[in-house]
Amino acid sequence: MRDLFTSPKFLTISIAIIALIIIPLTLIEVQSQQTIQQHAATNSPCPGYNGDSNAVIWCGSYDNGISTVRQIVNKYNNGDGHNSAKSIQNIYSYSLFHISSTNIKNLGTYEKVGSVDKNGNVILNGTIIATNAVTAGRQYISGSTKHTNNGTVFYTRPTKVSFLNNSLPAYIVMRNGKFLFAILQSCGNPISATPKNLPKPTAKPTAKPTAKPTASPTTSPTVSPTTSPTVSPTTSPTVSPGQPSPTICPTLAPVQNVHIVCPNCQLNPSPSLSSNPSPGISPSPTL
Repeated sequence: MRDLFTSPKFLTISIAIIALIIIPLTLIEVQSQQTIQQHAATNSPCPGYNGDSNAVIWCGSYDNGISTVRQIVNKYNNGDGHNSAKSIQNIYSYSLFHISSTNIKNLGTYEKVGSVDKNGNVILNGTIIATNAVTAGRQYISGSTKHTNNGTVFYTRPTKVSFLNNSLPAYIVMRNGKFLFAILQSCGNPISATPKNLPKPTAKPTAKPTAKPTASPTTSPTVSPTTSPTVSPTTSPTVSPGQPSPTICPTLAPVQNVHIVCPNCQLNPSPSLSSNPSPGISPSPTL
């Protein structure tokens, strides 16, 4: 009997039987995960989005072929037609995610479009801003952890467990420059991750205004006062006391038989006078 269990033939048969049991189970599990993770586009009510039982929000942010934050907010508040608003809120508010009603109300103001990849990285503008991403879903997948919050049952797992795509688009919310949470666009499933300490953006130095040079006041040249030339007063000729002031003699017209006494001048005899003066008239002295 011992030889039977150790014979090569027996070992070969045993391995074949085990393989026949394990391989089908593995394929069933893989198929199950594919069904949960990706809804067939041909039958999906929201092509490219997850209208399935694993989605926290049925069809995620789908809005007539495009993704809108409005759909997430509306379904969070009113339900998605398959899941109640309360169940969505219970999953979002779980301690791992901490997504509050205020966060959802302001989602349209603060969200940024980025992505989450299969390796657990949260990426925004080409930069990894968080790592070790964990997501939630409504159905169990191998490698998941079961949770219950206010009566709602759901499962959490690393993205490498539940992602078939290498990367999925997501709405990302930051706080003070650090990752806070994300929501997958395709299914509304929340994302928690470890934020990275990113370098703070360098503030551009504020250009100081160029000071306009202060114009020095133009100094008016000091004008030396022009000295008025001192005009020497015309000195009147000094006249000896007792003498009459000199008088400029006026031009006299020729006169006849008139003798003019001029103390300071002498008159020549008028040409009209006769060379022989009239008797009794002395000839005028010659100048």
